[in-house]
Amino acid sequence: MRRDAVSGAALIVGTVSGLVTMVLHPTGHQLMADYDRIAQLAVAVHVLALTGMPITFLGALGLTRRLSSETATAALVAYGFATVAAMAAAVASGLIAPQVAGWTLQAGAEDRETWHALFRYNGAINQGFAKVFVAASSVAILLWSLSILAARTLGRAAGILGCVIGA
Repeated sequence: MRRDAVSGAALIVGTVSGLVTMVLHPTGHQLMADYDRIAQLAVAVHVLALTGMPITFLGALGLTRRLSSETATAALVAYGFATVAAMAAAVASGLIAPQVAGWTLQAGAEDRETWHALFRYNGAINQGFAKVFVAASSVAILLWSLSILAARTLGRAAGILGCVIGA
């Protein structure tokens, strides 16, 4: 039972770090409009997200062990794939974007459009990885939920709700 408590706490802490990141997450427009203040915020919230990812994965590993099925293992693999995509999105948005934004704002008129294009390209990379994260984590939630329903070791309502959310 202790392992379940640690895994549950890890899922909660990791999820809260992701929620705080998204609540405080600045936009690219905000970054360009108030660079000195927003660049620091962007880095800070993405470091928080990156810190929470392995914690959440630890909780997901505990859930998978508890369910102990091939379906749950497949869910963990999907979630691992999702976490790698989320890490790439966080690096692009929180560690690379502020740097490119700074270079864009410092560029002379003749180079500014090139730097701005690179800033937009970095945003597209971020969004691509974010979409992979959403899709892969949805698959993971659906698979864990199916495993919950099959194992009958956790609440049936959780399995049904997870199937709805995962879909």
